[in-house]
Amino acid sequence: MTNRIPFEDWLRHFDREYLSSFVKDGGASVKVLVAPQDMRARIGEGVLSCAERQDYLCFHLDAHESRMHMPQDIVFAMAKQIDWRRLARRAIVRLLAQNAYRTEGVDHAVADGFVESIADINSVDEQMIVASLRPIIAREIFHNAGMSRAFRMAMTHFCLFEIDRAAPADEAQPLIDWLTGVNPRIGADKHLRIQTPINRTTARYFIESL
Repeated sequence: MTNRIPFEDWLRHFDREYLSSFVKDGGASVKVLVAPQDMRARIGEGVLSCAERQDYLCFHLDAHESRMHMPQDIVFAMAKQIDWRRLARRAIVRLLAQNAYRTEGVDHAVADGFVESIADINSVDEQMIVASLRPIIAREIFHNAGMSRAFRMAMTHFCLFEIDRAAPADEAQPLIDWLTGVNPRIGADKHLRIQTPINRTTARYFIESL
């Protein structure tokens, strides 16, 4: 007889021993779970729910839908599941917190009034927050050699779009189309100084950067 662990018990163990502790402290782990076909959707939802409570960025990749032997397809599949502008706001909150700004109560899920809410919490003018953020973004993202040049260029623009009230609402769309493979041609992004295509040669650098 095959020994089985009830899913609820496995999920509690996985959350307690890995997501809430080992992974949060910087660890990495590959876990293989053998489960009946009719349980797989429930398992995916349970793991995703636990991970999101820990504020992880999560992806679901399926070999039936993406060519897993093609690294650019992995990048595109991941990129399509990301709210890139929200990710930029999340990065901004983290950078501000690291630079002694108060960020408690700032909701990076909401775009409207994002910078204004940060300014209110810190009792400073909104333009002062923007002026302070620009060199921080340049230092921590644009000049971050741990990321590929094209990726940090894209993330720099995403962050700047979030703090620039004058930026058109669709200003980030060419970048999103490039990252998700909707329009892999880089011509639409040359004014943003993006000069690297995402292909099987460059894709792993984008995965590492993300």
